[in-house]
Amino acid sequence: MKRPKRLIILLLVSILAAASFSALTANAWVGDRYETETIAFESIMREMKEDQGYDYETYTYEKSATYTTGGALSGYAYGFTLDGERDGYVLMVATGGGYEVTEIFVDTPNPFAGNDGVNIYPTFMQYVSYKDGKYYDLKTGAEITAESVVAAEQKGFGFNGGGDSSLTESWTERVYYDEKNVITDQVEKGMPGYGGGAQGTNTCAPDAGMHLLAYWDIYNEDLIPNCQTYTIYMGIFLWSGLQGAVADTADELYDLMETNDHGAGTSISWFKTGLTKYAQQHGNYSVTYRSTMQNGAYSMSKMLSEFAADRPVVMFLYPQFNFVIAMDEYDGYDYIAQNDYDASHTMVAYGRQINQYYQNGKLTREITFLKVASALQSGGLGWVRLNAGYLDIEDSFSVEIS
Repeated sequence: MKRPKRLIILLLVSILAAASFSALTANAWVGDRYETETIAFESIMREMKEDQGYDYETYTYEKSATYTTGGALSGYAYGFTLDGERDGYVLMVATGGGYEVTEIFVDTPNPFAGNDGVNIYPTFMQYVSYKDGKYYDLKTGAEITAESVVAAEQKGFGFNGGGDSSLTESWTERVYYDEKNVITDQVEKGMPGYGGGAQGTNTCAPDAGMHLLAYWDIYNEDLIPNCQTYTIYMGIFLWSGLQGAVADTADELYDLMETNDHGAGTSISWFKTGLTKYAQQHGNYSVTYRSTMQNGAYSMSKMLSEFAADRPVVMFLYPQFNFVIAMDEYDGYDYIAQNDYDASHTMVAYGRQINQYYQNGKLTREITFLKVASALQSGGLGWVRLNAGYLDIEDSFSVEIS
């Protein structure tokens, strides 16, 4: 197994949909890797018209290069205008012999437009001009330090996983009730809850992939050689504990996803590349990815459709996420314990759970969760709380191996 590099860089990936922005996330645009920048841009524009409902007749565009602080070409910025009226932009970075799309916005001007300095694109949502030996934030026009730009550049464009060092707060609450109703929609067999599996650092993406392989091994039993990931006890389906053969898949995915080879962590495109290669090499299976995003945000209706079809959904979280580590039922109340993290991370969602709490016959509280395999070293199965802050789903899509 390839040993992880000693250089540990926090890698973050973000397509933030602020209220003034219209962000696009189509069928795996963000996170896909294209052979050339031209193919990437033309593919985006085609998808906008065919799949996103932007019924434009013509478009014009301007292309400019972006660079690293060291002066190397880092990617390209495309500013476009639809039918002479609607401005937008596409940003992409060079990686792995191709170009990975990192940001797509409509009704928002290209942040590098009009820059008379050198375009520096250190990480997501940060746009810098280098001119006359100084750095300037293109969003504010303020001069910024070289150290801050280098620090942003070190964050990069991947997911490295939440851990103790990124834990911001642990807190608990009691939710009191006279009556409780729980509504659950999930894949039929649930998910195994191994926690981590790969050796090394920044392993959340290969660990999430390991969970997906274990899940799909129940339908394709040679996907993980010489291993059965479940058992049937008295007619009941049960997931087995973490076996050596399962943990080995995380190490193999670590290599195939080129984790830490392009900075610390794993980008979305390398996650897909590695998982697809593994499936091809172990049974000649194919992998299908179906987006559960719409207009720059996760779509619950799309997630529920995938859960109903017994297809788990992998989520890429940035810049923060939560994980509910305990939800215990006592006489008259639920005890909920939650950890909040400031980090990027990868998890696998396999269902939705809605807790409805009643007092005196009236609905007083409703909490919605996603049921997840956390891919945290110190966590197994748990929940992610929705609509309560400390959660940003950067991208999500279901995974099917067949």
